Amino acid sequence: MLKIGICDDDPTFVDDIEKNIEQTIKKHHWKGIIVKFTDGRKLVRSNEKNKFDIIFLDIDMPEKDGFSVARDIPEKDSLLVFCTSHNELVYNSFSYQPFWFLCKENYDKHLDEVLTAARKKIALRNTNYELDINGKIYSVDIEQILYIDVLKHRVHIHFKDGGEIDFRENLSTIEEIFRDYSLVKINSGCLVNMSWIKHIYQTEIELKDGQNFSLSRGRKNEVREKFHEYMRIRR
Repeated sequence: MLKIGICDDDPTFVDDIEKNIEQTIKKHHWKGIIVKFTDGRKLVRSNEKNKFDIIFLDIDMPEKDGFSVARDIPEKDSLLVFCTSHNELVYNSFSYQPFWFLCKENYDKHLDEVLTAARKKIALRNTNYELDINGKIYSVDIEQILYIDVLKHRVHIHFKDGGEIDFRENLSTIEEIFRDYSLVKINSGCLVNMSWIKHIYQTEIELKDGQNFSLSRGRKNEVREKFHEYMRIRR
């Protein structure tokens, strides 16, 4: 579930971007909560109690401007998306390490891209996952998964510490569950965790623990693209 904050002293813009965010969430079948503010001080107080995943933040506001608000929000708490009609302020925003910068005049053209990228980055931060398989709950730390493979209709999840859990399921279902996380399908029977990839060769992938896995020709380009995207988002 995405928790999204919007802060702008223009109520009309707040309502407009809220409507567009809701449409994007609905289109992708995501779940989300949107909280609106017209005062940066109230946003800061609310975020201290319950952290927002993403904050769409106007820069030019009275009393407490967007940069002042950004200073009061710890970097690791929320992804900041600055929204403004003053494009010249983009350079001043870099020191606050925003996730994105949106121009109000055409923000709606980029909103889907921003929310999709933000959702992926948030998923990489949240590494604990409760995997529900046939009513049985497995608590999984995704960062500790090395790879997942399938053998005789049973899925095996292999962990860095040598541990393993297995259950009857098809790999496509597991692939869909972890679609927004750091796992990538490298052949018809295996997913690997991109955080543990050391090298991608023409026909093989080497993990940091020295294990090698076959990389199918049909998936080579997609795996490389996803790995580059993962490294870019993780920075």
